[in-house]
Amino acid sequence: QPVRMIGTVQDITERKQAEAALQRQLRELTLLHAVAIHAATAGNEDALISQVTDLIGQTFCPDNFGFLLLDEKAGVLRPHASYRGSEETPIEFIRLGEGVTGRVAMDGKARRIADVRKKKKYIKVSPEARSELCVPLRIGGHITGVINAESRQVDAFSAEEERLLVTLGGQVATAIERLRAQVAER
Repeated sequence: QPVRMIGTVQDITERKQAEAALQRQLRELTLLHAVAIHAATAGNEDALISQVTDLIGQTFCPDNFGFLLLDEKAGVLRPHASYRGSEETPIEFIRLGEGVTGRVAMDGKARRIADVRKKKKYIKVSPEARSELCVPLRIGGHITGVINAESRQVDAFSAEEERLLVTLGGQVATAIERLRAQVAER
């Protein structure tokens, strides 16, 4: 028959949060490294965008993700063939200034929308989409397209993920600029 019981309780919340932050940073660095390798070795712009779409889509945003490139003559954004998640209602084009992606392409400012259903001018591509993150592709101060990510979860994207996507957009834009310069030189 026990007479007494002695125990201790230790709060490990901080340690768990630190471990989760380290795991997130490791995923980010791994993704940045993989994109840098593809950016350095891609033979053409289409291959680069397809490879990066697969990489980012697999690790960052599996629901609806891709690149929309600017068609300056028509004044619209057109999705790259590798765009993921818009099979139900494929996007043909988005006019500059329309929807989240069109506004990002117009003013060059990244946007993170917690709940797209609360936005009046949101262009519904996927009926399940609840949140969106869109960043510009900028080459030499000129917007050439956007990277768009949508999720089925409300408030799915954090400030850290926005920062990551902006960084990835910079990497891809630099690689596209290099590839275009090589084509022009040839």
